[in-house]
Amino acid sequence: MFGLSACLRHASRRHSLIYTRSISVAYVAARLGYNVAIEMHEPLWGDKQNDRKRFERLIQARAFISLVVISEKLADWYAETCPALAGRIIVAHDGADPMMKPASPLDLQGDFRIGYTGHLYPGKGMELIAAIAPLLPDVQLHVVGGRPEDISYWQDELAKAGTGGNITFHGHQPHSEVAGYIGSMDIVLAPYLRLVQGLGGKGRNLSDWMSPLKLFEYMGHGKAIVCSDLPVLREVLTDGVNARLANPDAPEEWVSAIRALHSSPETRVALGARARIDFVEKYSWDRRAEHILDGLRKARTLAAEAPRGQP
Repeated sequence: MFGLSACLRHASRRHSLIYTRSISVAYVAARLGYNVAIEMHEPLWGDKQNDRKRFERLIQARAFISLVVISEKLADWYAETCPALAGRIIVAHDGADPMMKPASPLDLQGDFRIGYTGHLYPGKGMELIAAIAPLLPDVQLHVVGGRPEDISYWQDELAKAGTGGNITFHGHQPHSEVAGYIGSMDIVLAPYLRLVQGLGGKGRNLSDWMSPLKLFEYMGHGKAIVCSDLPVLREVLTDGVNARLANPDAPEEWVSAIRALHSSPETRVALGARARIDFVEKYSWDRRAEHILDGLRKARTLAAEAPRGQP
């Protein structure tokens, strides 16, 4: 019913294409004759059988134009699972808003500050921050984000271990305030583990196909990034070029990378500058939209030339 009602609300408008993240909307729209593109941020798992059946019928429809996904790894999954998508997949990594002007830094504790912004769900990286903190007693780690219960959990865990004296938890902050925190950091961390879970620490492993918004916000600020060396993140970052990459299973690699950046302000500036250039050229929301629109034009031409069935 949601798909039908959403399409009927726009029935009087002359849309040339409906772009949606809802399989039900896309499916109904295609049946009504609208050209359709759908964006997906995860695979269609086996427990989503109704969505899977609708999706398989959708991509065979004459009205179907393209699938947009957030990483090459996710594109590979769909290409292998649904051969009918050949030539109709657009990879568009997530992005962020460009900074109109540098954020005003905050007066945060520490002479050398390392920052993390985001949730504290399992696998997002607090585990790694807790492991490296006692190995970096002369730096201050600032954690911005997290639900009160997650912060309390980690404060208790750190207290039991007798560590964490150089970690400051700032809690959840309005998005408009996060820029000030990032702007105050000397290094920012993206310490994803090999198993990353979503809301509340539940759900599927996200690490195989994710495209973290945080990464692009860091890049937009022109900060030196130390990031987990995961295949999907190498689609965006290159070690020694626009970031430092470290094994998420080896805290000592993170300490080494941070120490090297601590002792070389020139390297921090160079990495941050390259990250900022890459962001402006490829990962702002405007650039993402332009990339998708260009891909849709090409896919639409291909769709017009390829006879297919009806949904």
